[in-house]
Amino acid sequence: MKTKPERRLRLNFEPDKHITISVAKNYQDLVAAHRLCYEVYLSEGYSAENVNALRLSLHHSLPTTTTFIARYRDQVIGTLMAIGDGPLGLPSDNFYDLTKIKKKYHRTVEGSGYAIDKKFRGSNSNIFFLLYKYFFKFAEEYLGADCVIAAINPKQHSFYQKILLFEDYYNHVVPASSANGAPAILMTLDLHQYRDKYLLAYGHLERERNLFNYLFDFKAENLVFPSKKSFLAGYPTITPNIFKRFFKESWPLNKNIKPFEIQILRDIYASEAYAESFSSQIEKKLIVPRRNCRLSSRAFVKSINGVKLTQKVLIKDVSENGLLVKFNALPFLMDKNQRNILVELDDIEIDLLVKPIWIKDSNVGYEIIQPPLLWLKMVKVGLKNLLKESVETEADFKKVG
Repeated sequence: MKTKPERRLRLNFEPDKHITISVAKNYQDLVAAHRLCYEVYLSEGYSAENVNALRLSLHHSLPTTTTFIARYRDQVIGTLMAIGDGPLGLPSDNFYDLTKIKKKYHRTVEGSGYAIDKKFRGSNSNIFFLLYKYFFKFAEEYLGADCVIAAINPKQHSFYQKILLFEDYYNHVVPASSANGAPAILMTLDLHQYRDKYLLAYGHLERERNLFNYLFDFKAENLVFPSKKSFLAGYPTITPNIFKRFFKESWPLNKNIKPFEIQILRDIYASEAYAESFSSQIEKKLIVPRRNCRLSSRAFVKSINGVKLTQKVLIKDVSENGLLVKFNALPFLMDKNQRNILVELDDIEIDLLVKPIWIKDSNVGYEIIQPPLLWLKMVKVGLKNLLKESVETEADFKKVG
């Protein structure tokens, strides 16, 4: 008789106090994370060799990507990344059609870049589960995500399905371009329902096998979360200096991605602080005057033309002169007339006069007519946080398991 998967769990509720999980918050952290990921992926055949010994890609350059690190004392021993959706899509968009997922959910995040130093695998420190505990909390509370996807190697499929309770989105194997062509199966986890799923599967089990208790009730002092950056979704860490060192020097954009992708990146990083990194990497004919920098947000629309919405609607990204809104349905919003909307940012309410510029599926792009001063100030605060060159002090990070 086969042993039930959960019977093999041995969760450690007293992990080594010298192990911490946090956001990679500076260049040194990111180098260590990308190098560890490169070494592990190279050994598994998921990465080709490169002279910098770093695993870098287009999605690592985005402000919607956050890298988590597990550290033992001063050594980075594990890493995991949360990649938010945006103008350049998700890594799995390159080999799967994610249209249905993106229509169903407001904000999808992809888990990627999981790696643990071989000397720390299989130990009773449960680094894997600490990383995923951190990942889930961050995805919900910082990114505002309601769906997680992951391209899983068939060797790990059973674990993700039977232990982590992910479901197959496609049940066929495809070569993953993000993993050097290694086979992958796309799996999803609905964050609206996952607590109930974990409670049903694990809530009745003894403590060392109770993954529900471990993920949602256990207060792990090892998890160190940053202070939230204004109304921004996620925790952008790609400052102008980091961008230059990675994506102009180590992994030049013009040698690794397409011109239109460089243009989109320049659109995202419209601030002049990033201009130097693009000056020699983008064709002059592609350079266009940019409105302003777009920021992924945790803001919401509360009412339209004075009519209160039955539930707040997510604003996916904002700029000084515009915003992108994700609606559940579009019953009376298909025209392009101006309208007043009430927006909530960080518990501050702002009235905006907007005009729909484009509509696709349930997404609406609005132009803000004469942006009010308060709105401009809020967006500039968000931009300042995006550009913040400093390494956050320890006071900016809090232990909340």
